[in-house]
Amino acid sequence: MTDADIPPAAVSNTPRGIKIALAVSVAINLGIAGLIGGLALNGGPGGRGDRMVREMGFGPFDPVFSPEDRTALRREVVSRLGDFRSARSQMQRDMTAILSALRADPYDADVLSGAFDAQAQHMSVRLTLGNTVVRDYLLGLTAEARLAFADRLDHVLQQGAGANGKGKAEDAPGK
Repeated sequence: MTDADIPPAAVSNTPRGIKIALAVSVAINLGIAGLIGGLALNGGPGGRGDRMVREMGFGPFDPVFSPEDRTALRREVVSRLGDFRSARSQMQRDMTAILSALRADPYDADVLSGAFDAQAQHMSVRLTLGNTVVRDYLLGLTAEARLAFADRLDHVLQQGAGANGKGKAEDAPGK
């Protein structure tokens, strides 16, 4: 079949390099979304332990909190979020929408893009809530506790959470 045999509607004016770049970009985005979604839905690398804390955006702060503070922050998140199961269900619906858009025939890139936008919006709400709870916690610390927290956080950021257990806050001064 030659180009003359292909109907004009079937010929794409998009350069091949752009198509390849778009395909690679979609693959990378899907990989990242899959990783985030998989970690969120399966409890993350540490198992089912503090899954909610990780999902709320506590990130590198998590190992710095004392167990008591972590429990209090978790309760605060639940009180502000309301029904956590509903939020988890929304995450599953977001991933289902992405999968459906990927498998659709005919494929519609705008539908896939919209599914990613919706997922990002829902994740943003949870991340903002986590950041707000952490911020409020830090604003309530005494000067001594705030400086000790900063030292532990710096250690975690420099050495990692598992470095000799020194990032943990078990022996940290209180508020």
